Amino acid sequence: MNLKQKIVAVLLAIVALFGGGYTATKVGSVSEGSAYTSTTTYNGAGAINLTKDVVLKSYGGTFGSFVITGAVAGSIIFYDANTKDASTTALGASSTLAIFPASTAAGTYTFDTAFSRGLLVSFSSATAIPTSTITFR
Repeated sequence: MNLKQKIVAVLLAIVALFGGGYTATKVGSVSEGSAYTSTTTYNGAGAINLTKDVVLKSYGGTFGSFVITGAVAGSIIFYDANTKDASTTALGASSTLAIFPASTAAGTYTFDTAFSRGLLVSFSSATAIPTSTITFR
């Protein structure tokens, strides 16, 4: 082995030993912490997964979308709130994010809107819950 080959071999050994300073790059369309959480109104067995009034998130975040795949028999309202006053229909210190009337067409309704108190979904009755998916983060 000549001197040139010995130098190349030593340099390759050093690169192999220390990894050459290469750092793997993360690839994907969503940065960490930016992915949406989702919930479905019906589970895989066809049973209702949500109740009439549900707090999906109890602190600030983003309401992503509401994907309706089945019939809407009653109204659905999304609130920026984390509690529902059982004695009235009013929500203390809240604001309405979206209202879907009965018979809303199936489709994807995208919002990407911020909420500060929490995300509460209210169905007009426990039997008026459509087959759907709600995304939020």
